[in-house]
Amino acid sequence: MRRSAATVTLLVMVLAGVADAAPAIEVEIGQDHVDAVLGETHVLEVTIRNEADRPTGPLLGHLVVVDPGAEGSADAEDWTDTLTVRIAGLDPGESSNAAWNVTPISAGKFLVMVVVAPEDPALGPGVSANTVFDVVQSAGSLQASVLPIAIAGPLVVGGFLGILMRRERRRVERLFATV
Repeated sequence: MRRSAATVTLLVMVLAGVADAAPAIEVEIGQDHVDAVLGETHVLEVTIRNEADRPTGPLLGHLVVVDPGAEGSADAEDWTDTLTVRIAGLDPGESSNAAWNVTPISAGKFLVMVVVAPEDPALGPGVSANTVFDVVQSAGSLQASVLPIAIAGPLVVGGFLGILMRRERRRVERLFATV
């Protein structure tokens, strides 16, 4: 039943000329692939273009991060300090640029895209193609260096305290030796 409903919907869209219509708002990310290191910030530059025959009105651009390994979206608000960007309205044929500072918080392969929603729902949203983020953990990253710090830190502090205690004991012994 679901399949026939989907077929009918697609048929209606084709007959209405919607299925093959170009999107009114075109969204393009400047890169289609980013090799990233965990914790490093990358600037994701996006171009938004009005392909409609009328002004768009104000626009909202929203960053989306998908983790295909987890079969769902990642928390994009953890990847950027600006999840949603306001974009001034565009006249027909006009374009504008927006940028997101993206800092991956976990290693793996992620799909990043931008959705731009116009004030006028008749125009429909614009969605960029996926930008693949291949995120690796660097050898010098914080997670890789926690164990040596956890072991060496107390040893260094303990050794320093041991030296101080030995000096103080010698001072006290000399003080009592003269009495």
